Amino acid sequence: MVKIFDKVCSTFINIYLSNVFTPTEIQSKFGLQKNQIKEIETKLDVIKANFDLKSAEEIKRIEKETNHDVKAVEYYIKGELSKLNVPHSIHELVHFCCTSEDINNLSWGLIVKDSLKCEFLPKLTSLIKLLTKIAKENSSVPMMSRTHGQPATPTTVGKEIANFSYRVSQLTTKLNGIRVKGKFNGAVGILAI
Repeated sequence: MVKIFDKVCSTFINIYLSNVFTPTEIQSKFGLQKNQIKEIETKLDVIKANFDLKSAEEIKRIEKETNHDVKAVEYYIKGELSKLNVPHSIHELVHFCCTSEDINNLSWGLIVKDSLKCEFLPKLTSLIKLLTKIAKENSSVPMMSRTHGQPATPTTVGKEIANFSYRVSQLTTKLNGIRVKGKFNGAVGILAI
């Protein structure tokens, strides 16, 4: 949920307000001065920094009313913007060009990315280290390799474990190179990030 919040709250609004509109456009469309944009960015960072279990529970409470998970996140952010006196003229930007599918597929993509980075790849790395250690310790332990259940050629336990360790290492390198993509472009956009 924090990852969804990061995407909707800080990244989207910061980029949208700071980089898409010129100062003149910001003033005319939203009635804001350039220095007010920096104040809003700071307030968004406060919302993000204060996001905790209580905040998530508030979103779940709102979700019971809306019966819609992403709409609950949107309402929560708008409520926090109101508490921080962010002008109402920009509140609709929280969900502007940002469909529920944008949020949901990005959150699942971030879950996959974080799972790979924080759980799966570190465990594979530990497994490779363990296999390498076992391979070295058993480098001179003879064994008979087999094919179709029949004796084939002599080898060592260490060589066979090292072979397996190498294969796992190659797969780990491939997993490490996966770029998890997502959609963040509104109802009819085609951009993948």
